[in-house]
Amino acid sequence: MPTCAVIQDISALGHCSMAAALPVLAAGGISAIPIPTAVYTAQTGYDNYYGVPVGAEFLKKAADIRKNLPVDLDTILIGFCPDTESLRAIMEYTLPALKGEETFVFVDPVLGDDGERYKCFDEEYENTLRELVKKADYVLPNVTEACLLTGVVEYKDFLKADERGQWDYLAEMCRAFAPATAIITGWRVNDLVSICLYEDIDDPESFSVLALPRCPGSYSGTGDLFAAVLIEEMFATAGDLLKSADKAARFVFWSLSMTDAEDRYHPEGTPFHYALRYLVPGNEDEEEEEDTD
Repeated sequence: MPTCAVIQDISALGHCSMAAALPVLAAGGISAIPIPTAVYTAQTGYDNYYGVPVGAEFLKKAADIRKNLPVDLDTILIGFCPDTESLRAIMEYTLPALKGEETFVFVDPVLGDDGERYKCFDEEYENTLRELVKKADYVLPNVTEACLLTGVVEYKDFLKADERGQWDYLAEMCRAFAPATAIITGWRVNDLVSICLYEDIDDPESFSVLALPRCPGSYSGTGDLFAAVLIEEMFATAGDLLKSADKAARFVFWSLSMTDAEDRYHPEGTPFHYALRYLVPGNEDEEEEEDTD
């Protein structure tokens, strides 16, 4: 059975982070090893919540998990981390201990959105995250995070560019993450939202943009959901990146299509549970039927 260490926060309320990753991986037949970075009563998009970091010492001790594993992990997913000290503990202790020679590392570099760095982070955190990204095989930023981490273009200048100009910026930012393979999410143009990636960073013609209709409203955790499904599908397709990214994007779209479609912020996150059946091995025919409806 494939394995994936999931290193990110968990909330009692809100279909985000680990609360999204664990059921998705389980549906795809992947054994998940949860390593929390923080625990919250509700995800931080709610008006009222309380949270505590697990602390750098716990994350250092999490390196001992490797002593109880009979084989190397297949994948590691690193998401939200609450502070610089914890992030550095992951980078210097947890990750080196858990990563085998053939382990693929996915980093969802949670840092900001809508052109702004999240207020809970500072420049030191951003610089440390930039170091962590260099250790990734796959990095999954949104457009804001790609702008912040690569320095290719400021977000405000990205927005001023026309569609062709934005396309060129996105391709350049993907290249800037090399040797990691970057998949930039959340590029919004008119009524479409797209993900952008190179199938082969050495082939300029392999830059692809996968677009889907934009659903009304704003939902927490869509990036967390995309990352988990991408990993699940990389196993299901024997490493076909483009097909996996397309399935992950469609899964998020299917999940959002099952909501009340109100144009508002949804702190409860994406109700993906209804779409989990599309990830269970053997249900591919059902998925194809849904696409043709």
